[in-house]
Amino acid sequence: MRYASLIRHGLRHLAVMTCLIQTADAAPLPDGDPVSLAIIHQDVKDVLQDFSLRIGIPIGVSPDVSGIVRDLKGSFAPRDFLDRLSTRHKLTWYYDGDIIHVTPVSANRTLLIELGLGDFDALARTLNDLEIADDRYVVRRTPDARVARLSGPPAFVNLVEKTVGVLPSSTPKPPAAVQNPPTVPSRPRFCIGC
Repeated sequence: MRYASLIRHGLRHLAVMTCLIQTADAAPLPDGDPVSLAIIHQDVKDVLQDFSLRIGIPIGVSPDVSGIVRDLKGSFAPRDFLDRLSTRHKLTWYYDGDIIHVTPVSANRTLLIELGLGDFDALARTLNDLEIADDRYVVRRTPDARVARLSGPPAFVNLVEKTVGVLPSSTPKPPAAVQNPPTVPSRPRFCIGC
């Protein structure tokens, strides 16, 4: 009886066996072998933390993430593993080069950004250069490139928002208002007996 209980307990806590394979994502996950999985019944947060420990990349899991991973077996590339887990549990993930951020899809944000003339190209170039851009979360623009719209997980949207905040604006600033020199009030003239 005790042996059967230990087996059931052990099956619930099977760890994710993993190494990584490179992806063509924003900040690519490190190279390695596919992830080998044998999960029978385990909390999704525990699965993600096990995955994090084995790959050596921290995973920030939102407190709103919940669910049980059942019967997930096979060998997956890390991105495929994260995509599969996300699809099954209505999650979204974003790797910023340091941390894999995992949040519920319901936490996704949409942001409208007012840009100066020609700033969209600078924004797109900077997002690519800093490996913030992600092919899953597209940044769109108006025809005149003065407004951009993006949707995605909070970590992605926040990084784009911070990037916009540090980009120099190419919109010409209006000239400073020319102030007239202060006038000295003239002394009132009084006429007595005029």
